[in-house]
Amino acid sequence: SEIESNSEMNSKERRTAKRKAEAIASEESGGCAASDLLAYYEKKNAAKKNATQGSDDDKNGNKKEKVDRVKLDAATKLEEEMNRIELDTEMNAKERRSAKKKAEAIALEESKCNAAELLSWYEETKE
Repeated sequence: SEIESNSEMNSKERRTAKRKAEAIASEESGGCAASDLLAYYEKKNAAKKNATQGSDDDKNGNKKEKVDRVKLDAATKLEEEMNRIELDTEMNAKERRSAKKKAEAIALEESKCNAAELLSWYEETKE
């Protein structure tokens, strides 16, 4: 996003800008949480991408396999990182929360799927 890529802002200014943007989006949407808005936006964009790609990808299935591979890799990394964080006794609660958020953000970037959905999909796929 523009806020994260702005190298002229320090971390406190970035957090403030993010909170302000989230508050504005929440107010304009009628009180929806920022995470719900982002999830809706991502699903809408994913549906739009799938519609514009046509049926060529559906015929050979390569695109779906590639997406599943990316999701599987991201889910595996996320699960391993979450387990590592939980088992790390040297982290305090604040560091643990920060590490979890970072791991979830990385998984979201890699898979284009939020952490809860990704782990749920992973559990279904493992069985």
